[in-house]
Amino acid sequence: MITIVPSVNKKCPYMVAKNSKIVLSNGDTMYVHAGFLTNYASIPSLLRFFLNHIGIYRDSFIMHDYFYRYGGYFTDSKLQNFVAVSRRFADREMWWQMRERGSEKWRADLYYKAVKYFGGFSFLK
Repeated sequence: MITIVPSVNKKCPYMVAKNSKIVLSNGDTMYVHAGFLTNYASIPSLLRFFLNHIGIYRDSFIMHDYFYRYGGYFTDSKLQNFVAVSRRFADREMWWQMRERGSEKWRADLYYKAVKYFGGFSFLK
């Protein structure tokens, strides 16, 4: 599990505390660097009651935020070997990561559809 700490950034109130890794569906290991800022998932406050996004899905959302911010991932701990990804890969990988962490299919499908239809505004911004 990725270790996070609070940040002072209001848009991204959480920060990755140390370099962390996530194994992806394609077998690659992705490294998320310390200091990366995230908000987990940009969910309107009215929907947060129904779509709890902390807990077991946290790493899935940090990974997805990383893909959207940088358009890819690093496959080495020195953060030198960068692999670019498409928005489609980022969204599908989030779905897969959620399912691997025990999410119900309907919940993973709901998050996937939300980023598929509304996430384009944030990719690589």
